[in-house]
Amino acid sequence: MPKSKSAPDFRKQKTKLGKGKQVKQNATDTSFKSRSIALPNQSILDDKAGAGPTTRRRLGLDDLLVQLKHYSSATRKDGLLGLRELLGASPELMRPNLSPLINALVRLIADDDPTVRRTLHSLTSFLLPRLPASDLPPYIPLLLLFTASALSHIFPEIRLDAVKFLDILIDVVPDAVVDGWAGRGAGGGGKRVLECYLALLNAKGDDEGPAKGSTTTTTASAMFTLTPPSRLIVLSSLASFLRASLFPTPLSSSGTPSIPTWPFASSFRTPSAYNLFASALSPSSSSSAPTVRWSERRGLGADEWEDFIGAFDTPVGPGTAWGVAELAKMGDLLRGEGMVTGAEGGAADARRKDVAALAQSLHATLVSTFLDCAPTVFSPSPEASSNTHLGSVCAVGKIARELYGALLREGGTDNFPASVKARENLAILLGHMAPYFPFGSNALHQRDAQSESQLQELNLAYCELVSLLVLASDGAHANAKGKGKARSRGEKALAGQAEHVCTWVVHALRGELTTPGQPLASPLPPSVYAALFPTCWSLLNLPPPSTAPVEVFDALLEHWRQANLRGEGKRLAAEVFGRIYLLQHDSAYTGRFVVRNGSELDKKLREWALGLPRLLWELGANAPPTSALILIILHSLALRRALPSSDETLPRSLAPFFFVRHPSRGPIPGPFAKLPGDVRRRALEVGWYMWGTQEGGAAGGALRDAVREALKAEGMEEERSCRATAKTDATESRRQSSFPNSSYHYKHFPLLPKMDEPLEKAWDGGKANAFAISKVPDVSFILDRKVRILLPKAYDDRTVDIRTIYGGRNIHKEVYKHYKEKVSWNYAKRNYVSNDGIGQPERNQFLGPDAYIMGYELVKRDVLGIVILDKALGETWKGIVPKEIVLGRQ
Repeated sequence: MPKSKSAPDFRKQKTKLGKGKQVKQNATDTSFKSRSIALPNQSILDDKAGAGPTTRRRLGLDDLLVQLKHYSSATRKDGLLGLRELLGASPELMRPNLSPLINALVRLIADDDPTVRRTLHSLTSFLLPRLPASDLPPYIPLLLLFTASALSHIFPEIRLDAVKFLDILIDVVPDAVVDGWAGRGAGGGGKRVLECYLALLNAKGDDEGPAKGSTTTTTASAMFTLTPPSRLIVLSSLASFLRASLFPTPLSSSGTPSIPTWPFASSFRTPSAYNLFASALSPSSSSSAPTVRWSERRGLGADEWEDFIGAFDTPVGPGTAWGVAELAKMGDLLRGEGMVTGAEGGAADARRKDVAALAQSLHATLVSTFLDCAPTVFSPSPEASSNTHLGSVCAVGKIARELYGALLREGGTDNFPASVKARENLAILLGHMAPYFPFGSNALHQRDAQSESQLQELNLAYCELVSLLVLASDGAHANAKGKGKARSRGEKALAGQAEHVCTWVVHALRGELTTPGQPLASPLPPSVYAALFPTCWSLLNLPPPSTAPVEVFDALLEHWRQANLRGEGKRLAAEVFGRIYLLQHDSAYTGRFVVRNGSELDKKLREWALGLPRLLWELGANAPPTSALILIILHSLALRRALPSSDETLPRSLAPFFFVRHPSRGPIPGPFAKLPGDVRRRALEVGWYMWGTQEGGAAGGALRDAVREALKAEGMEEERSCRATAKTDATESRRQSSFPNSSYHYKHFPLLPKMDEPLEKAWDGGKANAFAISKVPDVSFILDRKVRILLPKAYDDRTVDIRTIYGGRNIHKEVYKHYKEKVSWNYAKRNYVSNDGIGQPERNQFLGPDAYIMGYELVKRDVLGIVILDKALGETWKGIVPKEIVLGRQ
């Protein structure tokens, strides 16, 4: 039997080719692995206690700016939120770190993540309005560059968010955004921004439009179609852009509603006459234009002549040859000053051309948007998307009002192709809007307050557009040729629209409008009344076959009676009737609305004017702006002799406003004593002028006595005593400084040495022939030789200015011209006419409340002094003769 083999105790493993040495089974593995944890937002090694303000996560400004460059969208969003928290808690960090902030934020305008873009919009809407306007100009080009880049992005979501960012820039720096379009310069980005708007709206520009058929517009049209909410965003932003570019000045700089004066512009012969009328009822007027005053000399030196020429803005300097290019520049300069007008060229023509091209490009978009949204908005039953469509319809109304308003207000009555096309497009749009007017009146459901406000604004826009088209078409049809039947149909349609608008306006002025949200009629708010006035003025100027002028005038008068006595509506209504009254006595007025003497409208206007003193009494001290406006109106009426001088009703009814002597209660100060100082000065001006024109009648005497009693009333005596004390102290100090070693006393003019006889009278007009220094003299006194005249500076400063007047000139007029000159507010101690600090005062305002020239006295050979009579103070005074004149050194 064969012997069996047993297994070996240790088996040797054979190694294979290409295999490494095998690890022993009892070998110990000593290898290890390690991992690190990165914490970029915190470190125990950094001491941030003294590093400045930080967020709740102990992140400073530099840390947050670094996060804005992170690849993670969540980190970028956290960085923006941290900046909002840090700048809100430490606003002092904004201005010193503005440069790194702007450079970091602009790169996120076109960020891929929508949450980052929304957070950026929230941060910039918080940051930019809180920065001073002077800090932003260096960064505006950078902001506009990245915004325009995002507006032309390939993704539509980024474009829409860029529109929202652009809205912030329009609110903060509107001039910079619109610069470069509509005659507002050539170096801005306004034209580029407008191209982006047209691209978003799929409105292809024509050869003359802003886009000019650009590939950007056509490519955008083929890429996507706006949804209703997105279209609302773009249209609303475009309306804001047009408002900032075409009508940058608000109605009132003080923030309160004001009556617009542009409807009157076409009713005056010249722009200067319109500007004078527009500023007639303003508290003060100022001019920023430089002036050069001609001194009374026989000539000017070389240096003075260069200064005189240099003060004027000319295309070329002195001594330079004039070529064709320079003459063209001079034409543009004169056209800008309103001295030369033309149909082509100039900034106004460029503006009109740009606006006309844009209106043509947007016409189809506006009409299609209205037709898409109007059936949903104005249906009797509500729909879920009606608010979005309502916003789009209101945006269409705003855009149409801005575009066609700018075109038709500025030369829209001519027959140039652009004007004709604008009137045709506007007529088409109004034809689609007319069936729904008044907007929202047929709704069976109650709308919210925001929707009611939008509908009211849409009604106002429609009324203004109809009124503009009526005025423009009325002037253009006179010279139109051909297409008689088509024009007659258009005229009939426009007449029906105007009649419909007139009915709505009359109901609005009378407070008879009702809506489902307001079943009870309510009075017209002041802002709506101010916005409605252009429509009212257009209806007042309709041709005679229409009864709209009488109906609208009566409605305006009824609104005047119903307006709240102390409210803003009363002031606006007073301004409306004040301007209507002044127009009837303006020689440069060429409008159609004329109130004939003896007519019913004339009687109503006179009744309104005669009721102003009573309104002043009723107002008291409760509405100083309204009282000041009424006083300005009364003063303007008195200056223009709008009321006959034989009518004593106005001065007699104005006397109780100053002072009343009751039979049983005794003397009672009127509301005059309770008004602010500037309003009291206006009241004194009106009173003094009226009693001067009614000097021979009993009414003038009653008014004069009331004003004098008011001057003695509570508070005014103290003012006069302080004035007298200041006058005495100032006179004594001037006497001692001018004549330290003399015994002359201040009585009239200081007498010449060893001369006690009275001064010789060169001209003695007396109180009867004295003329007011502030008014053009209606008397003359011709000099027979050259004289020097001493002109006192002020009532509180009796020093004099020495002027030379040559023979053959009217000395009264030369004195008037001297005191009519503008000076600074620190010219003398006190201005007796105005102290509001607006504009430049005149020299005559420092001579006293009511200064008159009563005569001239011969101080020395060929040297005259002035005798001034102040009728308000009942005082006659003169200036101090300079020491050099007394001693013969001059």
